[in-house]
Amino acid sequence: MWAAFKLLSLKAKAGLVGLALAILLAVIGSTAYVSYQKGLNVSKVEIQKYQAKKQEVQTKFVTLQGKTDVQVVTQFKDRISYVDRIVYKTRDVVRDSVPQQFNFSRGWVYAYNQSVKGLEVDPVLAADKTPASATDVGVLADTLVPNNGICLNTKAQLEALQKWQLETEANRAEANR
Repeated sequence: MWAAFKLLSLKAKAGLVGLALAILLAVIGSTAYVSYQKGLNVSKVEIQKYQAKKQEVQTKFVTLQGKTDVQVVTQFKDRISYVDRIVYKTRDVVRDSVPQQFNFSRGWVYAYNQSVKGLEVDPVLAADKTPASATDVGVLADTLVPNNGICLNTKAQLEALQKWQLETEANRAEANR
């Protein structure tokens, strides 16, 4: 075969070499295309597996989180109801049983109201010794007891929120296992 190749003209030899190169490139190209298609199919399968796993994790998380939400909200509402009942009972006991001993001064009422609002207290206004209509029993029953109830409700809300956050993180970790 080599002897026959030597007898061919230069033009014919170039044509045969070109044909051989074309065949070689076609084989390489088709091999690359087949490999690409194979990789593409593997990628599609992996993406489908990932999407199925993602859906499974989401479903598991939603299930776990639903239970947590119901539990935390129920406990929070129960605690708020309890605090409200205690506040009303305490207010009634204070009004009915605690002896009134004195009226507050206008300066005391002013200073208290400013502090509740988070504002600065003017020393001149706070020094007003004029008796106010506010009595010790009235302030306790109508202001301090309800304010304490608000504080306890806020505390219950914050505790419920913290519990919900911790359990949500735990649910997320459990769902991703």
